[in-house]
Amino acid sequence: MKLRLSSAVVIGTITASLAGGLLAGEPFECRWATSPPKIDGKLDDAAWQNAQVVDTFTSAWLPEGQRKPPTATKARLLWDREYLYFSAEMEDWDVFANVTEENGAIWTCDVFELFFKPAKDKTGCYEFEVNAANGKLDMFLPSRGSGGYSRHAKERPFHLESAVQVHGTLNNWSDKDKGWTVEGRIPWRDFLPTGGRPVPGEVWMHSLCRYDYSAGLDAPALSTNTPVASEARPDFHRYEDYIPLKFIGPPDSASALRVTWDTSRLAGSPESPPPFRGVPAFPNLKTKHPIMIAPEPGRDSYLLLECSGYTPVRTARVSRFPNDPAVVESETLLDLDESIYDVCFHPRFAENGYLYLGANGRWGEGRMEFNDRVVRYTMDRRTGRIDPASRQVLMQWHSHGHNGMSLVFGKDGMLYVTSGDGTSDCDEWEAGQDLTRLLSKLLRIDVDHPAAGRPYGIPSDNPFLKTEGARPETWAYGFRNPWRMTMDRVTGDLWVGENGQDLWEYARIAHRGENYGWPILEGSHELLQNRKAGPTPFSKPLIEHSHSDFRSLTGGIVYHGPKFPDLDGCYIYGDHSTGQIWAAKQQDGRLIQDQQIAKTSLGITGFCETPQGDILVVDYLGNAIQKLERAPSPVTAQATPFPAKLSDTGLFTDTPALTPHPALIRYEVSAPAWHDGAVSERYIALPGAERMEVIEQGGWNFPDGTAIVQTLSLQNKHIESRVLLRQQGEWNGYSYAWNEAQTDAVRVPKEGETRPLASQQLWRFPGRQECAFCHSRAANFVLGLNTLQLNRAGRNGVNQIAQWERDGLLKFNHAATEQTEWSRELGRQNLNDVAMQARMDLLLPTEWQRQPRKDSPLLPHAAESLPRIVDPRDQSASLHDRVRAYLQANCAHCHVPAGGGNSLMQLAFNFDDQEMAVINAAPLHTTFGLPDARLVAPGVPGRSVLIYRPAIRGPGQMPPVGTMAPDGEGIALLSQWISSLHLPPPASPSSKP
Repeated sequence: MKLRLSSAVVIGTITASLAGGLLAGEPFECRWATSPPKIDGKLDDAAWQNAQVVDTFTSAWLPEGQRKPPTATKARLLWDREYLYFSAEMEDWDVFANVTEENGAIWTCDVFELFFKPAKDKTGCYEFEVNAANGKLDMFLPSRGSGGYSRHAKERPFHLESAVQVHGTLNNWSDKDKGWTVEGRIPWRDFLPTGGRPVPGEVWMHSLCRYDYSAGLDAPALSTNTPVASEARPDFHRYEDYIPLKFIGPPDSASALRVTWDTSRLAGSPESPPPFRGVPAFPNLKTKHPIMIAPEPGRDSYLLLECSGYTPVRTARVSRFPNDPAVVESETLLDLDESIYDVCFHPRFAENGYLYLGANGRWGEGRMEFNDRVVRYTMDRRTGRIDPASRQVLMQWHSHGHNGMSLVFGKDGMLYVTSGDGTSDCDEWEAGQDLTRLLSKLLRIDVDHPAAGRPYGIPSDNPFLKTEGARPETWAYGFRNPWRMTMDRVTGDLWVGENGQDLWEYARIAHRGENYGWPILEGSHELLQNRKAGPTPFSKPLIEHSHSDFRSLTGGIVYHGPKFPDLDGCYIYGDHSTGQIWAAKQQDGRLIQDQQIAKTSLGITGFCETPQGDILVVDYLGNAIQKLERAPSPVTAQATPFPAKLSDTGLFTDTPALTPHPALIRYEVSAPAWHDGAVSERYIALPGAERMEVIEQGGWNFPDGTAIVQTLSLQNKHIESRVLLRQQGEWNGYSYAWNEAQTDAVRVPKEGETRPLASQQLWRFPGRQECAFCHSRAANFVLGLNTLQLNRAGRNGVNQIAQWERDGLLKFNHAATEQTEWSRELGRQNLNDVAMQARMDLLLPTEWQRQPRKDSPLLPHAAESLPRIVDPRDQSASLHDRVRAYLQANCAHCHVPAGGGNSLMQLAFNFDDQEMAVINAAPLHTTFGLPDARLVAPGVPGRSVLIYRPAIRGPGQMPPVGTMAPDGEGIALLSQWISSLHLPPPASPSSKP
């Protein structure tokens, strides 16, 4: 009868090597597999020749002279980026195994066992068994006393692969066999509960064991490479007896002396830093896509609105969390199948518990049309719960974009509601100047005195009550897409921030009966002069920013708190795309102050003033709530002025010859972006011994102090050098214009410049904010520095990423990849959210286990097998791949989810053709007069906006900044691709609501 061991195996986290002094004795080595062995049980792969042979199997608990087992065992271990490999050759004159059930009683047969404890000081341990019939057992035991085999054997999925070769006959005791061999591999993601894959030099604890059931033996012969303590009953799960196993990494040149970039003078800023900065307000709060926050009357808490409103499947959540910086979870009050944008409370909320949501959801069940709606709920003032049955829709109208839906009660007790033009286009429904519809309006209703047939009343002093056909709710009109409205609680002024179309962003104080001109005007600038105007004259905005400064203005709040007296009465607003925060002040309708007070990388969707006087900022892209605090005042002036010339930066040892500092890393991209015909020379400057963090999707991560420099040249003449610099977690772009003598380049003003070159070609030197439009958070700030672009041969013919890995320049969070792999696998099982989270909780490391290493020097896969794109100019590549590469390089940094591109298209390479949402899709902005326009009209380039925009220069051009001339070769490539697509039946034109 075979002895079943105690089923407690442990794994933990040893992140130190022998040099750390944590382990005694010479460890066994798990060496690097130069090529993956084929799992067939034959052990004839070349990789095994390099493995250390483990043949010291004994029965150490037996008396001296009896410890040598009757049959010999030779085991080997190898590893690579993806797997832990094992093999064993076992003498055996009677090969026996009759259990093949997964995680069955495998140990009652001839079996080879492996125990791994990744951390000496933690409690988790793994057991893997393979018997001579290739029956398998795999198990993770979180701790010794956690329940053992009966609880954990089938608790977690594993992906152990193995193959067995029997040299003789299986289960025939009457003949004499030679033995059996086993070969297997375990993916590193199966070790995620204890932090996943090790790093080179890391030491785990381990034990290899064997059971041999043979005729002629009174009991199974047990043996192990571990010096198990002398006991009458040996315990293979006694991890105190396990011995060290050191992971020997691949050959590399990282040990070579690395030249450090020690000449950098890129520090500080050419301008004085803004007086405020953003810091986490609730750093531990778990939130996803927060869109607005509001203090809850009568409680020291906030209501949080979260919204995934960029897809047809729109969902939202209303939750509450206490005003506590340490808060982790919010309490769900409502889950909704619609988008929500804003919340406000009735002036007598303490009495009636009424709160109002500005929402957008499906017009009808199963329909793709959407409507805006003002929804009222009732909150129980004692329990704080919102009754879903109390839902009442006060008003609604058809709207499929530019929804507005900000809400605020005025000092007059009326509810004010914004609406946009409803189309996400250049007023496709011609609503902006039409008083007969609720679109493009600031609406004013009386919720306390409903009129007959309506759940609200019409105030008697609304301005258009006597205008024929006008909607009586109208207070002002001519809005494109009002995004956030606030009431100055001192003056009663209604401030409205607004998203512009092609060139301008703006904000204003809205007044009774005014017309703000959309779409005839964009802000104060002419746009579509052929449209019929409404019955009242146009009023200009108070604040305007061109698209060289702002891209998507987020309206804010008028501050009157005690914390920042210098901001009293200021309108605090920002930009969703660039993260800037500004403070404006007006007097008698005249702007007397408008200045940037903070520069952040936040995706700003809202502002909130707290009762304590803090200014909270909602970061939609960062899934966080931040607050403004005063930036530290510099103790002394900047010791060294920010470099005014390229030669002062320390990037080049010989600037006229463009000879880089020896520490700089030259790189090439597969698909260069269009720069008005210029060619680029690119370098990375890393500070000290810092490394680049590889990200599989999107831009890589870089440490503070990193500088990325790109020099653009035309006809062998340098035109511009652009420097992207990371300091204090923020990226800033600086442009240097080369002189005619080609001896140096001078930094251009922060506003940028447009100059004619000697060839008379106009050239745009981008301003600082223009850099931020493309180098945005959605692209992770760096553009060509991503896996897709860098996975190619450098000038020396060697794959760049592979070379940098060997040189020790990279780091990688392998545990994040392992977690993603698990999420994908579980996602295919159609689990609900609760079951999915329960499964993931079993697979992720707890605080009691070895923690993941986020700085592994090894990639998840060999560099050559990572995703890549082709050169769009490579005629040998497919037309499809060339076009997708072109779109990735020139468009995808904006046209991705939550990117700067104000549309639904997704042009990143990792989206398949249908997910791009361009094939036969109607434009969400202007059609430019194209007949039956589509983003991509299959077979008809002349109807395709995707070609028209990059072909023009001026309003509506793509890319919107950074280029003065169209890319003829790229346009021809797009045209060829669209011509090759099959033409579907024509779509029916859209109609007005």
